[in-house]
Amino acid sequence: MGGLCHATFAGPEAVLAYLSRYTHRVAISNQRLLALDERGVTFRWKDYRAKGRTRYKTMTLDVGDLAPEEWSS
Repeated sequence: MGGLCHATFAGPEAVLAYLSRYTHRVAISNQRLLALDERGVTFRWKDYRAKGRTRYKTMTLDVGDLAPEEWSS
């Protein structure tokens, strides 16, 4: 079985270091949560494409968009 294979990481330690930055994070930290009400969950997020005061924005999502369907039964 042929294919292109090349080294992208400097060993298992480098792979673990890379993955650990992402696997133990929470999706939305408590500091970013602004409200939970009948409209949904409102949180602050950073738009890296914007500059200055417009960089920080808020978003409200329906609770159903955040929780798996199994939680609602």
